Amino acid sequence: MQPAGPATPSDNHRILCRASDFDWNTRGSLRVNSAPLIRLTLATAASCWRPLYSPERYAIHKLIVASRRRTDNDGTAKSRKDRAQAATIMEVMIEQRQSEDLADGFMEACDRGTAWQEAIRKSMSQIDDDVREKIQSALASGIRHLERKPAEYGLA
Repeated sequence: MQPAGPATPSDNHRILCRASDFDWNTRGSLRVNSAPLIRLTLATAASCWRPLYSPERYAIHKLIVASRRRTDNDGTAKSRKDRAQAATIMEVMIEQRQSEDLADGFMEACDRGTAWQEAIRKSMSQIDDDVREKIQSALASGIRHLERKPAEYGLA
């Protein structure tokens, strides 16, 4: 397996995927085991493998969790790790042409209310500028492809 997307040594996590796990359907969407998902595996330093069957939801969940962590030393480090994981998963999805799935998960979370929207915005604002712009651009594009307006979700 090859590391997919950037990962930082400080967070001791890597996102791994195998190209052989994927095939393209007639719509041009990536499919895994007949499901329109990217199958990612999160490997921690303790060699604990976790399949991510809905990576878009997991990434959004990590953004929300990151914004709600305590501000002590341990909470700050975990928050940073959560944001790094979310950004990495979203970048992999974008590279794998899964912006619509990512946008769908993002819209679903935003539709759950202002508390979730604010948590997502807070975490997104703390991601590196170039990565954040790439993610927001892909989200806006995915939202347009889903025939919605990005401005409804705070995106240009």
